[in-house]
Amino acid sequence: MIHIYFGEGKGKTTAATGLAARAAGSGMKVLFVQFFKDGSSGEVKSLKKLENITFLYPDTYNGRYATMTDDQREVTKKSYTEAMKKASISSSSTKPSRYSHTASSTGMNSSPSSRTTERQKRLS
Repeated sequence: MIHIYFGEGKGKTTAATGLAARAAGSGMKVLFVQFFKDGSSGEVKSLKKLENITFLYPDTYNGRYATMTDDQREVTKKSYTEAMKKASISSSSTKPSRYSHTASSTGMNSSPSSRTTERQKRLS
């Protein structure tokens, strides 16, 4: 099962953390991925104390996508591609091969799609 939390505003990492903790507490293997973040949040520090959770971060962290140069975006893309290969996730697969749960959050901070904007309006 894959869960992805994205969009502007707060709560993405917190939601992914709760799901990951619940799955790990039930004995499931969890892959916790964060895009455009450096893994230093309090939630991640808490998760690192639990068993059955593997963390995936790229080798390179260039900050938020909206503030990256074109060169930084290319380096980041390559870094994430390599990180995903290490986690044994193929781009054609919808399920990680070694994990029963994958929780992900993104700090992309780019312009949301109109669909995301409408969803956020409904949640406000």
